[in-house]
Amino acid sequence: MLGCGNGRSVNSTKLLRVLPFGPVGEWTASFDAQCVARVEQIVARPVEPHCTEPWQTLLAGIAPSVEVWAARSWLLKRWRLRSEDDARAVLVSVIAQLHADEFRNLRKFVDKRELHSDDDDDITERMARFAGLLDEDEPPEVDDSARKPSTPFRGWLINLVRFAAREHVRVRLGWRAAMGAGPSKRALGTDATRLSDVAEAGQRPPLTDYVTVKALVDEISAFTEEFPKAMRQALTLWLADLDFDEIAAELALDQRAEARKLVRAAQARLRKQFRGRWEQLHGAVDG
Repeated sequence: MLGCGNGRSVNSTKLLRVLPFGPVGEWTASFDAQCVARVEQIVARPVEPHCTEPWQTLLAGIAPSVEVWAARSWLLKRWRLRSEDDARAVLVSVIAQLHADEFRNLRKFVDKRELHSDDDDDITERMARFAGLLDEDEPPEVDDSARKPSTPFRGWLINLVRFAAREHVRVRLGWRAAMGAGPSKRALGTDATRLSDVAEAGQRPPLTDYVTVKALVDEISAFTEEFPKAMRQALTLWLADLDFDEIAAELALDQRAEARKLVRAAQARLRKQFRGRWEQLHGAVDG
């Protein structure tokens, strides 16, 4: 149940249905400033009835964009978690994390404290990045929507969506226990029904073996260490979310085409060595 402070609670699932969400528009500097103003109002007086109107107004404004970002998440895509239910579950998780502990995360934003992952060397993301090379015939372009210069609250919120998507993948694949952890430090409860941790036949590929996937990630990483230096450097930068122009600049290459060629060569080696095993683990797409 989501409310303000210790006052009256609001059912979060019902809230998603009744708030007047509008169409997703361009996230302008003006809209971002309005969001920041609402956040400051909430943090200043996080107790009913003072925070009710700014909190609900904030949710109504940001929820459409958050759901779109979740639906377009490269992380969910690589793990074949692309249903509307998956995107909505990430949205509900983000709302819960914004609200929890009297808006603790919103206070972090106001105090200019960055969100930090509880696992920076995350197998979920590492395998998903390698999967982008194994699944596609060409190296996927970097998603500019999440990395181009952002207004302050948008950039901060996108990072929160990323953490929520990562946790959703872990839960859906049943990896929490295998990772030797209980609920994540950021897995904050809501009144929404949690999606099952148990693999569902016909709903998604049966890749739930965390230990096997971790071993594959380690093997792929070791394999790339044998690449020629320039190829290895270009791949490392691509895996770190640099686009081909940025990779070319980092490696003092004349053109982005040279950077793309290096990453493409690395991709060809990886696909030859690991694509069959990845598909065997993950199953065919959509079946």
